[in-house]
Amino acid sequence: MIGAGIETVLGLEDLYDLRRVTTLSDAAAAAASWPADVALVDGVLLEGRAIALGIPSYVLSGDAESGDRLADRLPGARGWLFKDATPSRLVAAIDRSLGIVRMRSDVGGTLGMVAVIVVIGFIGAIVMFLWRFFLS
Repeated sequence: MIGAGIETVLGLEDLYDLRRVTTLSDAAAAAASWPADVALVDGVLLEGRAIALGIPSYVLSGDAESGDRLADRLPGARGWLFKDATPSRLVAAIDRSLGIVRMRSDVGGTLGMVAVIVVIGFIGAIVMFLWRFFLS
């Protein structure tokens, strides 16, 4: 159920192509046929064994102790996340492992406004320079 929920949440974010598998052997087969960039691995699947997926991974766990322990056993693990992590934490972890930096919309608006003011100031300075030295 948790995997289906996470798949739904990330699907609603509409940022990634998703494929959900239910066993580690299915994950290994999927990794060979569909080259994923990141894996979110349910810690329950790792109890007793681990598998090298060959891609950056995050372990989903219910508590910090087992999350740390399981992440240490999974080759390529970048860390762990709570199973009930918010969509923003899931997206941030996936983006971090992919090297993606997303700008919040409120920051983009502020930076855009500052850039417009700087450009207007620059154009104003050029106009004043031209007026003073060439037109007067």
